[in-house]
Amino acid sequence: MIKSGYNKTIGTIIDYNKLYRFLLNDSLFFNNCDIIIDAPCGTGLLFNAMINSQKRFVGIDISESQLSQIKHNIQLIKHDIFKLKDLALPTWCTNAYLHCGFSFFNIFNSEERQKLLEVIFNLKKVASFGFEIQNKEFQDINFQYGKWFESLLPNNKILKTKSSKFSTNSYKLEMIFDGNEKHEEILHYWTINDCINDCLNTGWKNITIKYASYRKPINSHYFIELNR
Repeated sequence: MIKSGYNKTIGTIIDYNKLYRFLLNDSLFFNNCDIIIDAPCGTGLLFNAMINSQKRFVGIDISESQLSQIKHNIQLIKHDIFKLKDLALPTWCTNAYLHCGFSFFNIFNSEERQKLLEVIFNLKKVASFGFEIQNKEFQDINFQYGKWFESLLPNNKILKTKSSKFSTNSYKLEMIFDGNEKHEEILHYWTINDCINDCLNTGWKNITIKYASYRKPINSHYFIELNR
């Protein structure tokens, strides 16, 4: 999981102002929620984009050092998202929206993903849930193992990536930001059909799927929304 250089790297891969506009214009549930929860929220990049919103925000992250960098007056919860059992939300909140960004689910294997879906479903005040996953079909067509690819980031800098097979259902992704900053992660495949089945098996009733158009290319990731 990417930890170091969070603002510098994640903030260049995703244009959070575009993500916020996407949630405002394309989400079925975002605008009608009582409270917006970002988990994991990292250093609050999404909150920075929403600073002029009248919504109330809650940020959840396991890293105290990242939470300490958030300067906005919002509710922050230091916790492992896998161990959440309830949220200390106001009694008037009955319709919270939980956002989980940056392909967070692709970090985990199938058992871990299922557990996380169940944890979030059991947060009773969370009425709807939005998250992104990688589009495996896009990857199968556009990427080759062992070959470096270059893409232009929102800040007009270059991101170089190379994938190599790690196991039957996972791969290692190497990334070079702006020519020198390097990261690598082990990511797990999650097809859109498996995602739908896993969500339904957890108990979510309504599922909507759209391309994550705030990403480049716009069909490289899906944005999934679930509602009770």
